[in-house]
Amino acid sequence: MSGQIVLIDDEKLVMKYYIRAMEERGYTVKQLYDPDSAFEYLQTKPKLIAAILDIMMKSGDIYKGKETDAGLKTGVLLYEDVRKMFPDLPIIVLTNVTNNGTLDSFPKHDKLKILKKLEYPPFDLVDEVDKMIEK
Repeated sequence: MSGQIVLIDDEKLVMKYYIRAMEERGYTVKQLYDPDSAFEYLQTKPKLIAAILDIMMKSGDIYKGKETDAGLKTGVLLYEDVRKMFPDLPIIVLTNVTNNGTLDSFPKHDKLKILKKLEYPPFDLVDEVDKMIEK
């Protein structure tokens, strides 16, 4: 497989292992650490084959004044914006959030998977990316 994946997650250290696994599988990964830089980058309409994003992040300027529940729902707002820009893009939400209210905030979509970080170490995540892209 090849192509660019955007990874939006503020955990730099943990994500480096995920990035390494994806690069070993042949993907190019662009990591962004906050919703502001992610939104700015995505507006350039890069050629993406998938996006991976976290839920719990600071609101940044883009979601300042919106209800993010102290960051617990920032990823939900970001997901909605990514989906508007890229309606058919495979998106994986990779998170430690267990709050059902937050997880249920994501609208059903056949190109969306919500995965728990603890259950998906790097190479297992890449297997899921492969499956999503093959659909």
